[in-house]
Amino acid sequence: MVDKNHYSKYYEKIGENYNKLRLDAHNDMENVVNIIKAYVDKKATILDIGCGTGKYGELLEKENYKVIGIDKSEIQIIQAKSLIEAYVGDATFLPFPDASFDACTMIIMLQQLNDEERLKAFKEAYRVLKPHGILIIKTCSHEDLQVRFTAQFFPKTLEIDKKRYPDIPVLKDELAIFSQIETINSQITVKKEKERYIARFQERGASNLSFLSDEELEDGINNFKECFKDEDVIEKITKHTFIVARKED
Repeated sequence: MVDKNHYSKYYEKIGENYNKLRLDAHNDMENVVNIIKAYVDKKATILDIGCGTGKYGELLEKENYKVIGIDKSEIQIIQAKSLIEAYVGDATFLPFPDASFDACTMIIMLQQLNDEERLKAFKEAYRVLKPHGILIIKTCSHEDLQVRFTAQFFPKTLEIDKKRYPDIPVLKDELAIFSQIETINSQITVKKEKERYIARFQERGASNLSFLSDEELEDGINNFKECFKDEDVIEKITKHTFIVARKED
């Protein structure tokens, strides 16, 4: 189990550089928004749980949703507040009344919760949703994790991520309080400059890299450089799994 202070220390360290280091491709972010649009009516009020710096909330507000963000990281909420209404708070104890939101989102954040916290977070999302409200989760199945760049060049991260990310059957069991549960497999091809990947690796801009030793990190970066020594722009496939859970009446 990860020390509960590990992630707060991690985000505090990368702080204001977070948005520069994250490599969410534009088409990947658009894909998230399109999936949400397919399930959530326009002008709905959405709670983005684990909103980070508010980038997804910003895109959703451009689609005429009202988005409120919440995250444990004070540094990220400072940045999020320039884009959306956002608050420092905990997914396991949401500071909102019952039946307050049409939808809740959890976008690549479950891996930062332990088993007990995850169950509490699902119950809290259920509580603050209106009848027929929808929870949309973006996560990684264990199959998705196999194709990550970090798994290829930093092999230890695959073992780390399989412990951090609960696999989809586990999540579906934990979401049994919801009446309908649907899974969506998503695959996107993204292109990024090689130097952006290298900068991200060097600054441990992916949270799984924060668990590696300096030697493990350096070895992986060198392997990456050697593999793509003749390329300036790298094309890769990224896979995620979405879970859509609907609250009962």
